[in-house]
Amino acid sequence: MNKLMTFIRKQQFLLTIKKIRQSAPLEYRVVDNIVIVTQVHKAALDMYLAAVKSFMYYFAKGTIKALSDGSLSEADKQLLKRHVPGIQIVEMSDINTEGFPTGGCWERLLYITELAKDAYVIQLDSDTLTIGPVPEIDNAVLNQQGFCIGNPVWPETVSANYMSRMASRWHSDHIQAQSEQAFIKIPFFESGRKYLRGCAAFSGFPKGQIGRETLLEFSSQMEAKLGSEKWRMWGTEQVASNVMVAQTSKPRVLPWPRYQNFDIPHSEQPFERQAVIHFIGTNRYNRGVYSNRVRHLIKILAATKNQFIPD
Repeated sequence: MNKLMTFIRKQQFLLTIKKIRQSAPLEYRVVDNIVIVTQVHKAALDMYLAAVKSFMYYFAKGTIKALSDGSLSEADKQLLKRHVPGIQIVEMSDINTEGFPTGGCWERLLYITELAKDAYVIQLDSDTLTIGPVPEIDNAVLNQQGFCIGNPVWPETVSANYMSRMASRWHSDHIQAQSEQAFIKIPFFESGRKYLRGCAAFSGFPKGQIGRETLLEFSSQMEAKLGSEKWRMWGTEQVASNVMVAQTSKPRVLPWPRYQNFDIPHSEQPFERQAVIHFIGTNRYNRGVYSNRVRHLIKILAATKNQFIPD
């Protein structure tokens, strides 16, 4: 897609996504033992509303928390509270990051490890959209299994040894690949711990199965091996998130393409068979798909206004 077309579709998308504010407040059943958490930036406010409203339309229960990155104004927070009754807004600056990198969503992962002491935590990126039923997620919560979104190339857990061998063949300077190369060189994996090569955009963390201590063990060893500057780059949090999910009970990469990073790789599966799409980066403007699905979501929300039936 050329730059002009990207610009045009971006402007069309921004006009479309703003219409989510015309939809009715979210209705869902509040439960304490399931938490849906998202780090929210001011520029992604409307995308977040579409993400959480679409997910909760098909999931319909939990406690909703937004981790503000500091960019949200008081008016932004009031908007969230009107559209998502009961939402709890936490400031990223309040997260204890001692011993860890900061920025790059590390505060979010640290917050998740705290929440997962008492609840099943679902991490939902603001640039995701749920477009169909999510029985796999309901079952994961019910069975206390971890999950992440991914692609068909890496559908299940792998050993650190295998991941390191493969990553070393790519000769990539991307921090994820460089981190994966280092797995074989740190003690963390010596006991046979596994790895999931997925994406942190949509992931599940069962209650009581991950903790700050495990995350600190992994992060400290990686920082010692790669150096502080490199380990604090954007992308290391995703590696750490994948590692944490992989340490949970019977973790899985969600079935592709029902759960997918849009156009990574491209799928011809009809939307009627898909569940959650992560519209990552400029891919979200490809072919106007994201805009069209948001329009469809708004129609669904309008048609079901005040029809929520609690358990």
